[in-house]
Amino acid sequence: MHCLAAVAYVVVTGHGDLLATWRRNLGIYARRALANGARYTLPRLEDVLAQPAFDALHQFLDDRGIDRAALQAKIDQMVDQAHEQSSESGSPEP
Repeated sequence: MHCLAAVAYVVVTGHGDLLATWRRNLGIYARRALANGARYTLPRLEDVLAQPAFDALHQFLDDRGIDRAALQAKIDQMVDQAHEQSSESGSPEP
């Protein structure tokens, strides 16, 4: 859940360096999952926001008027891209 929260903050704030780091991290997670015959997934944004521990993220998104469906789609796209690149490269985990 914390990984999803971190990705959400980075995507919303648009910090380029952090976004690039998270894309690399997602690639690592995807390669690990693929090596074990699975697919890496993150929890759904709404499930995370329903947890009291993530009230700050909920407020952060509300304060900025973030479209949660669009944010979820962006996160899903990042995970999909990580899997596509991992399966195409076939390279071992760094």
